[in-house]
Amino acid sequence: MPRSPLEAIRAVLAIDQLPDGRPMPAHLSHTLLVLATYWPDIWPSQERLAREMHCSRRNVNKRLRELEDAGLIVRLADDGAPESRRTTRYRIRLNGPKKRDV
Repeated sequence: MPRSPLEAIRAVLAIDQLPDGRPMPAHLSHTLLVLATYWPDIWPSQERLAREMHCSRRNVNKRLRELEDAGLIVRLADDGAPESRRTTRYRIRLNGPKKRDV
């Protein structure tokens, strides 16, 4: 398990394919890289992610959904927060869906 954001970034950069064996698309690699910069507490807002990835919030959601469907991230909702302030934390799965999460 990475001990620093730099180690998390290096681990993400080493992912060259999706768990199903297809090559890692650049847009998903970029999204994982941005998420890794927040390690270990990965819970940036969608607005912040959109600014950092230079894309729309809708595109951020699409990318996050693709990463989740591929088994590379897990979303952890803060169910105790009020609806208007609900945040989502993320875990990056460095070695596929059944291995350690970051």
